Amino acid sequence: MVSIVLVDDHALIRQGIQGLIEQNPDFRVVATYGHGKELLDALPELEPPPHLIIMDLQMPVMGGKEALQVLNEKSTGIPVLVLSMNEDETTVLDLVRLGARGYLPKYCNTEELHDAINDITETGYYHSELEHRALYQSLKNESNPSAPRLTARELEFLMLVCDKEELSYKLIADRMGVSVRTIDGYREALFEKLNVKTKLGLVFYALRHGLLQIDNV
Repeated sequence: MVSIVLVDDHALIRQGIQGLIEQNPDFRVVATYGHGKELLDALPELEPPPHLIIMDLQMPVMGGKEALQVLNEKSTGIPVLVLSMNEDETTVLDLVRLGARGYLPKYCNTEELHDAINDITETGYYHSELEHRALYQSLKNESNPSAPRLTARELEFLMLVCDKEELSYKLIADRMGVSVRTIDGYREALFEKLNVKTKLGLVFYALRHGLLQIDNV
Protein backbone atom coordinates (compact mmCIF):
# COMPACT_ATOMS: atom_id res chain seq x y z
CA MET A 1 0.00 0.00 0.00
CA VAL A 2 1.37 3.41 -1.02
CA SER A 3 0.54 6.00 1.66
CA ILE A 4 0.10 9.56 0.40
CA VAL A 5 -0.22 12.98 2.03
CA LEU A 6 -2.13 15.59 0.04
CA VAL A 7 -1.48 19.35 0.46
CA ASP A 8 -3.80 21.87 -1.25
CA ASP A 9 -5.55 24.98 0.02
CA HIS A 10 -8.89 24.17 -1.66
CA ALA A 11 -10.92 21.55 0.22
CA LEU A 12 -12.98 20.55 -2.83
CA ILE A 13 -9.84 20.07 -4.92
CA ARG A 14 -8.29 17.96 -2.15
CA GLN A 15 -11.40 15.77 -2.08
CA GLY A 16 -11.42 15.45 -5.85
CA ILE A 17 -7.73 14.53 -6.08
CA GLN A 18 -8.10 12.08 -3.21
CA GLY A 19 -10.95 10.41 -5.06
CA LEU A 20 -8.83 10.06 -8.20
CA ILE A 21 -5.85 8.72 -6.26
CA GLU A 22 -7.87 6.11 -4.40
CA GLN A 23 -9.39 4.70 -7.58
CA ASN A 24 -6.25 2.60 -7.43
CA PRO A 25 -6.75 0.20 -4.47
CA ASP A 26 -2.98 0.23 -3.83
CA PHE A 27 -2.98 3.98 -3.06
CA ARG A 28 -4.33 5.55 0.12
CA VAL A 29 -4.41 9.19 1.22
CA VAL A 30 -3.53 9.10 4.92
CA ALA A 31 -3.68 12.86 5.65
CA THR A 32 -4.58 16.17 3.99
CA TYR A 33 -3.44 19.72 4.77
CA GLY A 34 -4.30 23.21 3.55
CA HIS A 35 -0.78 24.65 3.20
CA GLY A 36 2.89 23.88 3.67
CA LYS A 37 3.16 24.94 7.29
CA GLU A 38 0.34 22.60 8.31
CA LEU A 39 2.21 19.79 6.59
CA LEU A 40 5.55 20.58 8.26
CA ASP A 41 3.94 20.95 11.70
CA ALA A 42 2.15 17.60 11.39
CA LEU A 43 4.87 15.59 9.65
CA PRO A 44 6.79 14.54 12.81
CA GLU A 45 3.58 12.94 14.13
CA LEU A 46 2.95 10.87 11.01
CA GLU A 47 4.13 7.36 11.85
CA PRO A 48 5.12 5.64 9.73
CA PRO A 49 6.10 8.48 7.34
CA PRO A 50 4.11 8.56 4.09
CA HIS A 51 5.60 7.17 0.90
CA LEU A 52 4.75 10.32 -1.06
CA ILE A 53 3.63 13.94 -0.62
CA ILE A 54 1.47 15.47 -3.37
CA MET A 55 1.50 19.24 -3.03
CA ASP A 56 0.08 22.33 -4.68
CA LEU A 57 2.39 25.22 -5.55
CA GLN A 58 0.35 28.34 -4.80
CA MET A 59 -0.99 28.24 -1.22
CA PRO A 60 -1.48 30.78 1.59
CA VAL A 61 0.78 30.90 4.69
CA MET A 62 3.40 28.66 3.08
CA GLY A 63 3.42 27.69 -0.58
CA GLY A 64 4.87 24.64 -2.27
CA LYS A 65 8.29 26.14 -3.02
CA GLU A 66 8.91 27.17 0.58
CA ALA A 67 7.71 23.81 1.90
CA LEU A 68 9.92 21.95 -0.58
CA GLN A 69 12.95 23.92 0.54
CA VAL A 70 12.32 23.08 4.20
CA LEU A 71 11.70 19.40 3.42
CA ASN A 72 14.95 19.28 1.44
CA GLU A 73 16.90 20.98 4.24
CA LYS A 74 15.46 18.55 6.79
CA SER A 75 16.38 15.59 4.55
CA THR A 76 13.11 13.82 5.30
CA GLY A 77 13.58 11.42 2.42
CA ILE A 78 9.90 11.69 1.50
CA PRO A 79 9.50 12.35 -2.24
CA VAL A 80 7.25 15.18 -3.40
CA LEU A 81 5.06 15.35 -6.50
CA VAL A 82 3.93 18.90 -7.34
CA LEU A 83 0.48 19.50 -8.82
CA SER A 84 -0.01 23.02 -10.22
CA MET A 85 -1.45 25.06 -13.07
CA ASN A 86 1.96 26.69 -13.60
CA GLU A 87 3.60 24.95 -16.55
CA ASP A 88 6.52 27.32 -17.04
CA GLU A 89 9.63 25.19 -17.61
CA THR A 90 11.83 27.52 -15.54
CA THR A 91 9.45 27.16 -12.60
CA VAL A 92 9.40 23.37 -12.91
CA LEU A 93 13.21 23.28 -13.06
CA ASP A 94 13.33 25.43 -9.90
CA LEU A 95 11.05 22.89 -8.21
CA VAL A 96 13.45 20.10 -9.15
CA ARG A 97 16.32 22.09 -7.67
CA LEU A 98 14.30 22.42 -4.47
CA GLY A 99 13.79 18.67 -4.28
CA ALA A 100 10.59 17.87 -6.19
CA ARG A 101 10.62 14.42 -7.77
CA GLY A 102 8.01 15.22 -10.39
CA TYR A 103 5.42 17.66 -11.68
CA LEU A 104 1.92 17.33 -13.10
CA PRO A 105 -0.58 19.97 -14.24
CA LYS A 106 -3.82 19.94 -12.29
CA TYR A 107 -5.77 19.08 -15.42
CA CYS A 108 -3.94 15.74 -15.78
CA ASN A 109 -6.05 12.62 -16.14
CA THR A 110 -6.29 9.78 -13.63
CA GLU A 111 -3.93 7.53 -15.58
CA GLU A 112 -1.22 10.20 -15.62
CA LEU A 113 -1.62 10.76 -11.89
CA HIS A 114 -1.35 7.04 -11.14
CA ASP A 115 1.67 6.72 -13.47
CA ALA A 116 3.42 9.58 -11.67
CA ILE A 117 2.78 8.00 -8.25
CA ASN A 118 4.07 4.64 -9.44
CA ASP A 119 7.14 6.09 -11.13
CA ILE A 120 8.17 8.17 -8.13
CA THR A 121 7.67 5.38 -5.60
CA GLU A 122 9.35 2.78 -7.82
CA THR A 123 12.14 4.68 -9.60
CA GLY A 124 12.52 7.94 -7.66
CA TYR A 125 11.46 10.44 -10.34
CA TYR A 126 8.67 11.19 -12.76
CA HIS A 127 8.73 13.24 -15.93
CA SER A 128 6.36 12.77 -18.83
CA GLU A 129 9.14 13.00 -21.41
CA LEU A 130 10.85 10.04 -19.75
CA GLU A 131 7.81 7.78 -19.82
CA HIS A 132 9.52 5.31 -22.11
CA ARG A 133 9.63 1.90 -20.51
CA ALA A 134 12.70 0.73 -22.44
CA LEU A 135 14.60 3.78 -21.21
CA TYR A 136 13.39 3.17 -17.65
CA GLN A 137 14.75 -0.36 -17.76
CA SER A 138 18.10 0.79 -19.13
CA LEU A 139 18.39 3.37 -16.34
CA LYS A 140 17.69 0.71 -13.72
CA ASN A 141 20.26 -1.68 -15.13
CA GLU A 142 23.62 -0.20 -16.10
CA SER A 143 24.63 -3.44 -17.79
CA ASN A 144 21.68 -3.32 -20.15
CA PRO A 145 23.21 -3.22 -23.66
CA SER A 146 20.31 -1.06 -24.88
CA ALA A 147 21.24 1.78 -22.49
CA PRO A 148 22.02 5.04 -24.29
CA ARG A 149 25.76 5.49 -24.77
CA LEU A 150 27.04 9.04 -24.39
CA THR A 151 30.35 10.27 -25.73
CA ALA A 152 32.71 12.13 -23.38
CA ARG A 153 31.79 15.45 -25.02
CA GLU A 154 28.05 14.73 -24.85
CA LEU A 155 28.41 13.94 -21.15
CA GLU A 156 30.38 17.15 -20.60
CA PHE A 157 27.64 19.10 -22.40
CA LEU A 158 24.96 17.37 -20.31
CA MET A 159 26.66 18.30 -17.04
CA LEU A 160 27.02 21.94 -18.13
CA VAL A 161 23.32 22.03 -19.04
CA CYS A 162 22.58 20.90 -15.47
CA ASP A 163 24.90 23.48 -13.88
CA LYS A 164 23.42 25.68 -11.13
CA GLU A 165 24.50 28.78 -13.04
CA GLU A 166 21.87 28.00 -15.72
CA LEU A 167 24.34 28.61 -18.53
CA SER A 168 23.10 29.69 -21.93
CA TYR A 169 24.08 27.53 -24.89
CA LYS A 170 26.48 30.31 -25.95
CA LEU A 171 28.25 30.17 -22.57
CA ILE A 172 28.36 26.37 -22.72
CA ALA A 173 29.99 26.66 -26.14
CA ASP A 174 32.58 29.05 -24.68
CA ARG A 175 33.26 26.70 -21.75
CA MET A 176 33.74 23.74 -24.08
CA GLY A 177 35.76 25.73 -26.61
CA VAL A 178 33.47 24.92 -29.53
CA SER A 179 31.02 26.78 -31.74
CA VAL A 180 27.33 27.28 -30.92
CA ARG A 181 26.56 25.14 -33.98
CA THR A 182 28.53 22.27 -32.43
CA ILE A 183 26.59 22.71 -29.18
CA ASP A 184 23.36 22.56 -31.17
CA GLY A 185 24.57 19.24 -32.53
CA TYR A 186 25.26 17.86 -29.05
CA ARG A 187 21.82 19.00 -27.90
CA GLU A 188 19.98 17.40 -30.81
CA ALA A 189 21.99 14.18 -30.44
CA LEU A 190 21.05 13.91 -26.76
CA PHE A 191 17.41 14.72 -27.44
CA GLU A 192 17.32 11.80 -29.87
CA LYS A 193 19.34 9.36 -27.74
CA LEU A 194 17.45 10.05 -24.52
CA ASN A 195 13.96 10.56 -25.97
CA VAL A 196 13.58 14.04 -24.47
CA LYS A 197 12.72 17.41 -26.00
CA THR A 198 13.74 20.05 -23.47
CA LYS A 199 16.51 21.13 -21.09
CA LEU A 200 14.31 19.93 -18.22
CA GLY A 201 14.19 16.48 -19.76
CA LEU A 202 18.00 16.40 -19.84
CA VAL A 203 18.16 17.35 -16.15
CA PHE A 204 15.73 14.59 -15.20
CA TYR A 205 17.77 12.07 -17.20
CA ALA A 206 20.93 13.07 -15.31
CA LEU A 207 19.11 12.76 -11.97
CA ARG A 208 17.58 9.36 -12.77
CA HIS A 209 20.88 8.02 -14.12
CA GLY A 210 22.77 9.03 -10.96
CA LEU A 211 24.97 11.53 -12.80
CA LEU A 212 24.16 14.24 -10.25
CA GLN A 213 22.19 14.77 -7.06
CA ILE A 214 19.47 17.30 -6.17
CA ASP A 215 21.98 19.48 -4.31
CA ASN A 216 24.13 19.77 -7.44
CA VAL A 217 21.46 21.09 -9.80
